[in-house]
Amino acid sequence: MSLTVQSISYDYNEHSLLTNISFELGAGQWLFVKGANGSGKTTLLKLLTGFKSPHQGQILWQGTPIQQQLSHYQQKIAWLGHTNGLKAELTALENLRFNPAMQSTASIQNTLKRVGLKAQQHHRVSTFSAGMKRRLALARLCLSAAPLWILDEPQTALDQAGTQLLVELLTEHLQQQGSVILSSHLPLKLVGFEPHYLELSECEG
Repeated sequence: MSLTVQSISYDYNEHSLLTNISFELGAGQWLFVKGANGSGKTTLLKLLTGFKSPHQGQILWQGTPIQQQLSHYQQKIAWLGHTNGLKAELTALENLRFNPAMQSTASIQNTLKRVGLKAQQHHRVSTFSAGMKRRLALARLCLSAAPLWILDEPQTALDQAGTQLLVELLTEHLQQQGSVILSSHLPLKLVGFEPHYLELSECEG
């Protein structure tokens, strides 16, 4: 797989937020996006998901612009943003059954056990703490068949054990020749996988 970003720019309120961003990411590689608040990290990630379109430049998946294959492309990505994308009125198990990869109930329960939520699988998400909700969102990532994970501040609300779980999931995904793009204010080390870095400066925000 390959994601190629060619000289993309994005303006917000008539000001340049992102200017001339380029990089290429292949299988088994990950990109760490760094920058201060307001530097455009979340905007960049939303451009990479296809939720927004750049004002200049283009984003290509397997050599074809993503806007020409948006439905297909978005099936190849797993997105985790500041919100967890969970339905509060449903249980943990019910939320994971919406997974488009159509995992078996056994796979879902094994994943819930791994993220420490098997005992709460029949509890409504509305009763969960912020950390439990984030762990459930990680369970959904783990069940995803998408080769490209795009994550915005994935450590949010995670304790030390939760952060270690995140590191394990990311490492396994890269070992399986997946790719990861993530933003974070915190350092993240994946043993055996050196990141590519993209630092967005405050002058762009």
